[in-house]
Amino acid sequence: MFRIIPILVWLYIMYFGVTTALGINLSREMVSIIVFSLWGAAEMGDLVRGALESLPQHQIESGRAIGFSDWGLQRYILIPQAIRRILPGAINIATRMVKTTSLVVLIGVIDVTKVGQQIIEYSRLEARTASFWVYGFVFILYFMICYPLSKLSKKLENRWKE
Repeated sequence: MFRIIPILVWLYIMYFGVTTALGINLSREMVSIIVFSLWGAAEMGDLVRGALESLPQHQIESGRAIGFSDWGLQRYILIPQAIRRILPGAINIATRMVKTTSLVVLIGVIDVTKVGQQIIEYSRLEARTASFWVYGFVFILYFMICYPLSKLSKKLENRWKE
């Protein structure tokens, strides 16, 4: 469910629906953390499942033939190979999560985009000029977070090439 339904819908469901239906009081930030944690876990779970299923069956059969236990098979054969296949998708999920956090503003959480909008509203500059500089700075902030993640991914991929 968490992979199919958009994050924005989950934010609304959790903040306006679940908290009201259960009569609990959760802060907007806590709802955001819960939704992003569940979404990230669902995405990563699917990624891990796909990586493990993509491993050739003969890897498992060979490990069993030479006497590996289930734990040894996982530890020494399957997981090391799966990590190499998971890495690009995991970095992609991390950068998507960073970029998608801007949606939390819609349930009232103050984030970088909202602060940028407030700066534009209260600045004495012309709206177009202020928008260009403020949103340009916001772009640079997101880029400074996501670009190193992408470079790290590329570096690890090159190191772990099969």
